[in-house]
Amino acid sequence: MIPVNVKRAFGAALVMIGLLTAQARGAEEQGAVPVERRSQGVEKIGLMIFPPLIWSPPAIGIDIERRTLSNGIILYLYPDRTLPLFELVGLIHTGRLYEPAEKPGLARMAASQIRAGGTTSITADALNEELESLAAHLELSAGDEALEVRLNLLSPHIERGLQLLAEVLLRPFFEPGQLDLAKGRVLEDLRRRRDNPAELLHKEFAALHYTDRHPLGREPNETTIRRISRDDLIAFHRRYVRPDNLILAAAGDFDKESLVALLERLLGGWSANGGLSLPPIPPPDTTSKPGVYLVDKPVPQSSIAIGHFGVDRTNPDRQAIELMNHILGGGGFTSRITNRVRSAEGLTYSVGSRFAVEGRVPGLFKVVAFTRTDATPRAIAAVIEEIKRLREESVTGPELETVKEALSNAFLFRFIDPMETVRQLMLLEFQGLPADYYQTLLELYWAITPERLREVARRYLRPEDLAIVVVGDARTLEPALAPLGPVKKIPAGPPPLAPTP
Repeated sequence: MIPVNVKRAFGAALVMIGLLTAQARGAEEQGAVPVERRSQGVEKIGLMIFPPLIWSPPAIGIDIERRTLSNGIILYLYPDRTLPLFELVGLIHTGRLYEPAEKPGLARMAASQIRAGGTTSITADALNEELESLAAHLELSAGDEALEVRLNLLSPHIERGLQLLAEVLLRPFFEPGQLDLAKGRVLEDLRRRRDNPAELLHKEFAALHYTDRHPLGREPNETTIRRISRDDLIAFHRRYVRPDNLILAAAGDFDKESLVALLERLLGGWSANGGLSLPPIPPPDTTSKPGVYLVDKPVPQSSIAIGHFGVDRTNPDRQAIELMNHILGGGGFTSRITNRVRSAEGLTYSVGSRFAVEGRVPGLFKVVAFTRTDATPRAIAAVIEEIKRLREESVTGPELETVKEALSNAFLFRFIDPMETVRQLMLLEFQGLPADYYQTLLELYWAITPERLREVARRYLRPEDLAIVVVGDARTLEPALAPLGPVKKIPAGPPPLAPTP
C-alpha cells in the first residue's frame, strides 16, 4: 500500500462522502432507491469521480524516525511544520503496579512532586511563573505502569522549554512545603471520591477482584498518604527516573538534527547509577468472584458494575475480543446492551461495556450502568441476558461487517494528530508489541468470522463468574436484589477524611 500523509484524513472523509453520494444518485437514476432531492452542491459532489483511497498507518523508518541518544534515551521524531507548535511526551517504566504494598499512592505523589516540587536551581513558584510566561505546559502523571511527562509550547521556545524539562527530570528538589500541599489535595480528592457513587463503584469493583494483595486492588488512604516522606520521593526518583528507563516522542515544528543535538546536549550527559532494577509485578489471583455485592449509599439511583477478570495484551484473541465487546456494549448506541437497556426498555440513561485488553496484567471485563433504584433488578437481568445471548447465538454476517466497518473507519482518526500518532508508535515499543502492529491490525479485524466470534464469546464471557456490584440505597435494594442470589454487603469504608490542617 502507498502511504498517504495523515493530514489529508479529513480530505479523505470528503472523498468518501462524495463516493457514497455518487452511488446513491446512480441508484436513484436507475429507479432502485427512491431518495429525496438534495441541494445543488451535493448534486455536483455526486458527479465527481475519485480513485480508491489507499492509505496505511504511519510507520517507523518512513514517516517517523527512531533515534537513540548516547546514554540510551530512545527518541521518536515526527516533524510537522504546519503550525508553530511543539510537543514532547516521555514514558518511564514505573507506576501503580510498582508501588510497595505499604505505600499505595507513592507513584502519583512522586509524579506530582517531580514537577511541582521545584528543582535544585529553580523554586516551584519561579518554575511556574516562567512556564506561564512561555505559554508552556509541563506536567507529569502516573498510570498503572508508566510515569508520563508532557511538554507543549510554541516552537520558538523549544530550547528554553527543554532546558526546564531537563531541570525537572534530572534535579528535582521536592520542596517540603509543596509536598504538604500535595498531600492535602490528595486527601481532599479521596474524600470527594467516596461521595461520588460512580467513583466508588469503580473502586469497589477493582478492589473486589484484585484484593489488597495486588497493587491494582489497593487504594491510598489518610494513613498511607501521610506516611509518604520526602526521602521516599527522592528514592523513587533515583530508582526509576533514569536515561535507560526513558522513551521520548516529539512532534511538531522542529528540525530533526537540531532537536537531536539539543537533547544530546541537555540529556546526553545524564548517566544511570548501576543497572536498572524494576521490582517484579505480582500476578493477580484471577479466581472468579461471582455473587451480588451491595455498597450502601442513600441516593435515589443505582450505580451498577457487572463483570469478571479478562485478559492481558499478549492474548492471541485480543482483536476478536475487541470486536465482541463492540457488539455487546462498547459500540455506543449501536451495541446490543445499549440498544436494549437504554433505547428499547428505557431502564438507564447510561450503559456500556469495556473489556480491557491492553494491560500488562489481566484486566477486567465490566458492564457499567446507572439507573433508577426501582429499575435496578430489571437492568441487571437485561444485561446478563444479552451476555448469554452473545454466547449462545451466532452474530449475523451483516452485524459483524457493520462493526468491522465502524472500527476500520475509527482507526483512521487515531492518526490525525501528530503527537498522538508518534505517541502510539512509541507505546508499541514501551509495551513490547511488534513495530508493525498497526500495519496488520485491520487485516486481523477483517479475518474474524461469525464462527470465530461465537467461539471467543463462549470462551471469554462467563455468566457463571459474573460479579454484580451495586452502589445505592441498601434499604430498598437488598430485598430487590435477593432473587439474583445472596446479597453480600461491602463496607462503605471509613468516614470522610477530615480536612488537612
